[in-house]
Amino acid sequence: MSARLASLVGLLMLTAEGGAQTPDAPAHFVVGNLTGALNLRAGPSTTAAIVARLPPGTAVAGTQCRAAAGRTWCHVRAGQGGATGWAVADFLLPAGAAARAAAGSFDEIGVVICHVEGGAAERCDYGLARDPEGPMSLLIYLPDGATRRYDIDATTLSRDDGAGAPILSASADGWRLVDGASRYLLPGASLAP
Repeated sequence: MSARLASLVGLLMLTAEGGAQTPDAPAHFVVGNLTGALNLRAGPSTTAAIVARLPPGTAVAGTQCRAAAGRTWCHVRAGQGGATGWAVADFLLPAGAAARAAAGSFDEIGVVICHVEGGAAERCDYGLARDPEGPMSLLIYLPDGATRRYDIDATTLSRDDGAGAPILSASADGWRLVDGASRYLLPGASLAP
């Protein structure tokens, strides 16, 4: 297993943690609605010790939210091996699939067969983030260290940089994604609804 895939496994384990959730509380958030860093605290109170400071845009996995000390607080974990603590819910925005994929927080990880720019077949790590409503975001780690992200919903497939016109189709051996001279073969169940 590559080092990158091992780190993705760690992220997947973080986002898969169980725990009581308040109704309608998303499992994934992005820090936002503030100009500085968000204080992550040891307990659900502004007087609890600060365990970390999370900059805007940080992806976190939430396990529960509750009212305490006149505010709604959520217990969250930031990134791989990141700090765990309580954050004020006002500064936690629901994270869609694209935001989670961009931050490296996935629902599924694995390996795809990739032919980058018409090259020979290679193995590339991937991460897939899904929204409950259906949209998905696929991040492929290319052999040269670059990444390519594809956003997928019921009617469209697009690259995060807006380039090209990628095509996705089902095949007997999985899903084929063609993007110009690059081709990727994904496991069959990965993109199933």
